[in-house]
Amino acid sequence: ALPETRPQAAPEPAAPEPAAVAPEAPARRVSATVLDRKPSGFASGLDRTLNMLINTRPGMPPPPLVRLTPGADLAKMLDTAILVYDQDTEAEVALKANVAQAKELLKKYLAEGGTAEGFLQHYHGELKKAADVRKAAQQQMTERVRAGDLEGARQLMLERNKELEAQGIVPLTPHPAMMQKNP
Repeated sequence: ALPETRPQAAPEPAAPEPAAVAPEAPARRVSATVLDRKPSGFASGLDRTLNMLINTRPGMPPPPLVRLTPGADLAKMLDTAILVYDQDTEAEVALKANVAQAKELLKKYLAEGGTAEGFLQHYHGELKKAADVRKAAQQQMTERVRAGDLEGARQLMLERNKELEAQGIVPLTPHPAMMQKNP
């Protein structure tokens, strides 16, 4: 069965050192701009795809669905550690933990006979539905503002935000006209 909810914030990392060490790569010339950037800690395309998808807040437009490389060693990618660095913020550690939890859910889904593509498509579809719900509510509020019913728009926003919150969806953004002190 597909997971019903997205992974939640992560516990503290077990050790301040990276969780794994990448194999020694041959020396090569790298530009200074690349050296100045902190590595992501995601070793595979699957990790990066899951990061984009799983860490999208429900209600926001989902990222494009990336296809996995044909013939890629999925088992190896699922067993690849996600590196946590000393300089990672708590938010970055939580995002990485979400990806690690998603990898565990994907392993379970695969063991039950599912496919990685099916897993990714399902979650992408759930994000799309949540974004459509939020977009429709945002449009209703905007229509009231354009009709000159600022109070009605405020009421609608409060009602819809309660509904969206119950579904774990990002709240509506007030229309700029609603932000004026003297409408």
